[in-house]
Amino acid sequence: MEENKNKAVFLDASVLKGRERDDSAKVILKMSAMKFEFPAGINQDIPFIEELRALNNIDDDDFMYDITMQMLVGKRVLIQCRNTKGAYVTVCDFVVTDRYMNLRGVPYLDKYPIVFLWLVDFMRNYLLKKYPPLS
Repeated sequence: MEENKNKAVFLDASVLKGRERDDSAKVILKMSAMKFEFPAGINQDIPFIEELRALNNIDDDDFMYDITMQMLVGKRVLIQCRNTKGAYVTVCDFVVTDRYMNLRGVPYLDKYPIVFLWLVDFMRNYLLKKYPPLS
């Protein structure tokens, strides 16, 4: 028992090997296997100033998380994932009760929190399409 107590650990670049492959697998999954559906749409009545603030803070993940929650209050969210046969399967179905809702109460999001961050990223791009930058 004592011989394992003080074993030295050395880390070098070898621990990073394959990271690019892992990152590309995440991007492929995000782009081609995930789908977010809002049967009743999203809230279009959030204040215009909030959308402008979101555009001003488009790279701020915390701010975009808040805007995403505002856009989903009272709305049903379906998260679908493509299976090995190419068909989409609903893996998560929930209603956002308020903008401060604890998403840890949604079992799928508790297990895979990265999926909600992907939804935030999709909302970020939705706003960029809705209000394209002036050339």
